[in-house]
Parts: sequence; structure tokens; C-alpha cells
Amino acid sequence: MPRIFDNPVLMRRITGSLIIISLIEWAAAGIFGWVNSVAYVSHLSQLAITISLIPWWQGLRIESRQVEDDIPGAVVEKLVEETDLQRDG
Repeated sequence: MPRIFDNPVLMRRITGSLIIISLIEWAAAGIFGWVNSVAYVSHLSQLAITISLIPWWQGLRIESRQVEDDIPGAVVEKLVEETDLQRDG
């Protein structure tokens, strides 16, 4: 997987650019009457499906990274080491 997706600043810029482009496209569609076109509505439906997959993919990517890093386990171990807490079970 390319490292470009691991750069949060770049991903925010790309997302912001896509939002601006979408707003311009929607305004143009309203002005020029594309909203009545079956092809344009089909395009919007496909775009909505594609865009809805992005947060799902990002969530899975973060979840898999958390499983790999085991951050909660490391935090518990650190707390047990530095305090008088005792691990249950």
C-alpha cells in the first residue's frame, strides 16, 4: 500500500479539494439543469457509493494498525509497572 495514505496532512488536503470540486459541480449542475439528466444522477449515485467506502476503509486501516501496535495492552502494562495496581486475572 502506498505511503501516501499514511500522511494525514496530505489526505486532509485531498479531501478538502474534493469537497470544493464537488460543491462547484453541484452548483454547475443546478445552473445548467444537469440535475434532470439520468447520467448525472447515476454519476452522483456512483460517487456516493465510492465516497461512503472511504471512511469504512480508513476505519479498517486504523483498526488493523491498533491490533498490530497493541496500544491498550502497552498502556495497561505501563500502568501496572508504574503504580501499585495489580492485574486482574
